[in-house]
Amino acid sequence: MKNKEDYTTKQAILNAALDLMKDEGIKRVTIRKIAKIAGVNVALINYYFGSKENLISEAIQSLLTSLKDTFTIFDDPSLTSTEQIKGFLLQYARIFQQYPFIAHMVIQENPLIFKSQMEYFDFLNAIGMKKFKNAISEASGEKDPKRLTIMMSHLIGATLLPNLIDPIYEYVTGYPFSNNIETQVDILIQQYFSKSC
Repeated sequence: MKNKEDYTTKQAILNAALDLMKDEGIKRVTIRKIAKIAGVNVALINYYFGSKENLISEAIQSLLTSLKDTFTIFDDPSLTSTEQIKGFLLQYARIFQQYPFIAHMVIQENPLIFKSQMEYFDFLNAIGMKKFKNAISEASGEKDPKRLTIMMSHLIGATLLPNLIDPIYEYVTGYPFSNNIETQVDILIQQYFSKSC
């Protein structure tokens, strides 16, 4: 029973840290704010994580693990390659929508998250992007690796960019992207893979 309680408390602390990072940014995170949101005392946070830096690092690691998990959809043989791509883009975009700071965080060199970043990039290089490219190749019939890389960039960029610049995007276009991820991905999939839809 104690292990389950420990897990639940630790997860509540991680969730509070993520919520705080989402709302206020990483630099404004404090142990006291996290403790208040999680409903625990500061000593308990130190017991589980040892320091604010370790807590932030573990919270970031959990987010990057969620991003890695989105690639498992490419292992589902019950879905067509087009369905896999659509499902992946939707899951990926929802994580970025929920935690928009992650995009800036992943591309910055920050010693707090450097190890997590490198593990994530290694995963993308070794496994993730290959799965994505294979699905694109199967859905489109394209075989050229350079063209597949460009197509992959287009799909991710077209899905994530409006999300990352949502306030500006809505102001300039009058159209709020954040409420229309599914519509955006549907249009993108139709444009890229209309022959296979």
